[in-house]
Amino acid sequence: MSCAIRQLEERQLSTELTSMRWSPKMDLLAIANMRGEIALHRLTWQRVWLLAPPEDSDLVQDLVWRPNGKLIAVVYKNSSTIYLIDVENKNILHKTERQSHQAVTTLSWLPLGDPELDKSSEKIKTNYSSTGEYLPPLPNLNRSFGHEPEHKESLSRILDMLFLGTEDGTLEMYVFGMFYCGTLNIGSGCIQEISGGSGGAIWVSIRSLANMRAVRLCCPLLETNGAFLRVARAQANIEYLMDYLDRTLMAISEAWETILLEMDEKLTRYAEGNPPGAVAADFLELLMIGIPSVNLENFLLRDLTEKGLKKLGHSIEMCYSNIQKLVLKHLSSVGMALTYQLAEMTGMARLGGVYESLGFTSETPIIEALSAAESFLAKASEIQQVIDHSMRDYKAFFRWLYVVILKLTGERVPPEVSRVSQQDLSFIAEFLRGFDQVGEQDGTKKGVNLERLGQYLRKREKLQTCLTAEGSEWAAMLDENHCLQSHPLIVKQDLSLSLLQSHTKLVDAIHIVFGQAYQGLVNLFTPAVVHLPPLSSIPHSLSYSQIITSEKDLLLAVSDLNRKQLRLFKVFQNPTDQETLGIKTITIDADRRQGVDGKEIASSSSSIIGDLQFYSQDYLSLLILDHHIHSSYFVQLPLNHVFELVMRNTIGISEVIGLSGGAWPKPVQGIAANRLAVSGARKVAAILSENNRKIRILEIEVEEEEEDDDEDEEDQAEDGDDNVMDTTAGTSTSITSQ
Repeated sequence: MSCAIRQLEERQLSTELTSMRWSPKMDLLAIANMRGEIALHRLTWQRVWLLAPPEDSDLVQDLVWRPNGKLIAVVYKNSSTIYLIDVENKNILHKTERQSHQAVTTLSWLPLGDPELDKSSEKIKTNYSSTGEYLPPLPNLNRSFGHEPEHKESLSRILDMLFLGTEDGTLEMYVFGMFYCGTLNIGSGCIQEISGGSGGAIWVSIRSLANMRAVRLCCPLLETNGAFLRVARAQANIEYLMDYLDRTLMAISEAWETILLEMDEKLTRYAEGNPPGAVAADFLELLMIGIPSVNLENFLLRDLTEKGLKKLGHSIEMCYSNIQKLVLKHLSSVGMALTYQLAEMTGMARLGGVYESLGFTSETPIIEALSAAESFLAKASEIQQVIDHSMRDYKAFFRWLYVVILKLTGERVPPEVSRVSQQDLSFIAEFLRGFDQVGEQDGTKKGVNLERLGQYLRKREKLQTCLTAEGSEWAAMLDENHCLQSHPLIVKQDLSLSLLQSHTKLVDAIHIVFGQAYQGLVNLFTPAVVHLPPLSSIPHSLSYSQIITSEKDLLLAVSDLNRKQLRLFKVFQNPTDQETLGIKTITIDADRRQGVDGKEIASSSSSIIGDLQFYSQDYLSLLILDHHIHSSYFVQLPLNHVFELVMRNTIGISEVIGLSGGAWPKPVQGIAANRLAVSGARKVAAILSENNRKIRILEIEVEEEEEDDDEDEEDQAEDGDDNVMDTTAGTSTSITSQ
């Protein structure tokens, strides 16, 4: 590992920072400040976006990146909601209400699946689609409808889980960061950090007034079995489909409301000035006799007018066309996809076994949800019939009304529109029949049921004008054969419900299905606890960090109360007893250091540990503060051979650096360093000043430049670059991992 470090950027900040987190996949830094704002910055400190808190004066408790780097999970201090933020556009893709109100002490988002198995399964892309392997993908919703942004199908191909550690020793679990799976009681104390996953155990460090413990949580169902992943994917797919369905219904409602509102209001005002039943009577009298009443004539010539009628007729035709497309392309597609996903879950419940341990003890709730989805699909088909009938009646009504207005104004009537057949008369009469059906119940405002489609988009009222099964051979067969009516394969349809009421029934049924999911998951975890060797100041430690090694062991670094010493712990599974844990520990004194030339640097008690974080399993990043000379040092502490010295009580930090041929680094100039955030995956670091208002971005493991024959470049190389500094490099400015 090359240990040269290059400074990329340094900025003064207007607001104090409270959190810094590097993206695991991109060169992006997420920060939170004292205003509760979250910002995303590039290495050049170019701001990608800024997100204000949901409530004024609310602060960020903690934030964490999703393992794939596409989402950020945030928990605020005054809110019990988990927010998932899209990195690309800062949209809040999902909100989850927490199950408890305990203060969150740490957030961790871990991949749980085996990486090798996940890579091999990525080839079968159709398995991850919300529409399954056999249905076409959902069409994109037109953004011109509604103000909601297009939500992404945020299902990860790898099983991951968001863990929330609390101050009372409980661990909340949310699969994909969205769905609550249960709460584990780790023990008394405050949870410090959570690591692990990727096909292995979950490691939790917990601190109490009495001691400090490391807990290893094993759950074979999460580590090797695909049942949990299939249930989680099904829930994520259904969540996405329900969100898509909500936005489709919103688009349909907006298309109806914005276009038909004008005429609906006009007819309603006309109806309010007349006794009940007078609106339909006036129009029917005009249809049969040809002479309008005084009120109707004033309405046609002053409120409606010929131009207004033409414009309204065109608008209504466009409205129906748009709604018909939404129903055919979107509503039917998402309804079939929901039916498919619920049918898949029915099979899971019938298999039993591990699915039963996940809460699917009965298939009845799933079958009821499947029946609700089928009924919703039937209601969508019913709307198609209503649209066809309404279009037919509307065209006949508007053509007739257009002729009436022309006659009243004394203009010439074109012969092609003046003819009214007997069938047209029946269509007009059918259209007028529903005019005075709204407001029959006591306490409701009297109005006009302008058309039959609008009643399907109301949530509280049942349909006033329902489709009937009269003339249907299918309905006649079901009436004659009562045994078929209760058959599970026959779709049950309630003709009195509106579309939104059918949607509400579907939402409730799906909520019941997943209300019982994952109930038995917490019982499948097997804990193994080890008490760390006592150190009087550990319960009050100021800095700590942990990481999982390639052997699935836990490395834990803790500074003491005075920040003079660093304790390193390696916790591993006992090879002779799989249920117990072994531990190795070593103490490193931050004061026992030597300069580059081997000379003792002043003051044996002036150096303290400002902050620490694991850069990788081989290096621990440290901020060493020397108050005697008012300097700070960014140290990359090698860990390859450190546990070979476990027989010694305490060793100096310079001795650990010397094990890999390194030397004490140069001081960090121009900033009073106090906190750091590092990323071994991205080879970057961020250093924050004591007042939390100055930040410096560093690039780590800078490649050494080859010597050039040009004398000028040679001299420049000898002079050095002010923006490059060494950390644990020796004479060759590099460290070779052993």
